[in-house]
Amino acid sequence: ASARERAVACLRVRVLNRLTYINYSFSLTRAVTTHLAALAAAGRVPTTRDAAETFAHHGPLFAGHLPASARHHARRAVAVCRREGHLAMQMTAEFMAGMCFTFQARWDEATAHFRAAIALYPRVGDLPVLQTAHENLAYVLLYRGDHDLALAEAAHALALAGRAGDIRGQCNSGCHVALASLRLGDLVRARRVVAEAAALLGVLEDHVLRCIVHIVQGRIERAAGADEAARLAYARAVAISGEHGLVQEEVVPAYTELLELYARLPGAACETARLLPLARRLARRFPAHTGAWLRAEALLLAQRGRHDAARRTLARAVHTLRSRGMRHELARTLEVVASLAPADERARARAEALQIHRETGAQADLRRVEAMPR
Repeated sequence: ASARERAVACLRVRVLNRLTYINYSFSLTRAVTTHLAALAAAGRVPTTRDAAETFAHHGPLFAGHLPASARHHARRAVAVCRREGHLAMQMTAEFMAGMCFTFQARWDEATAHFRAAIALYPRVGDLPVLQTAHENLAYVLLYRGDHDLALAEAAHALALAGRAGDIRGQCNSGCHVALASLRLGDLVRARRVVAEAAALLGVLEDHVLRCIVHIVQGRIERAAGADEAARLAYARAVAISGEHGLVQEEVVPAYTELLELYARLPGAACETARLLPLARRLARRFPAHTGAWLRAEALLLAQRGRHDAARRTLARAVHTLRSRGMRHELARTLEVVASLAPADERARARAEALQIHRETGAQADLRRVEAMPR
């Protein structure tokens, strides 16, 4: 191809990459469509920085749909940048690889890529990528139950977003600060920060982020014992997700946690039947949510009197969460085990939940488990 043809091909890929990035927050279908067009065009210029960006996008976009392909392209993007000397794009590729592995619950690989992106900042100076790398490193740390570290990373990301005037970053990082604060027992700070994040939604048209804010609001209300307020918050997130056809990883907790609340409401059978298949499908696609989905299923089985099936399902949830190193979700699941198990198993589950909550600094959870019957 001539230099002009290559330049035109690169411009086409670049424009399609921008559209893909924008579309992710509104419609995954449109994001996939523009990405696949970019991927086809990138085949004509596979060693360029624009092609590397396309390969990088493939990782998070297809992490839950085509896991092996997502990993291949995430690594390919980083390799192309290193080989061809695309230093600025390498920072983006490392970040995108981190997102791919986050969505696949591969925490060590995700952490390594986020830290690699952060380490490139002094040489590249890309503040938006630095901010989102810290933000999503906090996301990984929350999944692992490293709440103190998560709060530090999220607070740093929030400060960077404020410095850059990045409203979306302020909103998303604020949600991570709020959740880490909640887990560490600071309900007042959690409420204040998520309220600040919610106030920013009016100037954003980001459906995924609106769901994230409502999910955090639901978690705060649930921790405060306001189950009806929590239900309404989760239901708003589910309604937004349904209206816009969202199937992104970030929206999954709205379904699993709403189902947990419905397990306490005998009159919610119809709504449960509607939500359960979608929650199951999403949780299977995104491994970080498999344990929470199994826990919700177990509670629903127990609600129907199927206690043996519930305990078997909980055993699967415990095994899944233990193997993935998701300590906070493991402790929450052990609490459910303790509520349904015979006396000897109840004592063991309660003791382990207490130990995990102490180790992770989850003060509100710790107090709740301490109040459980022995």
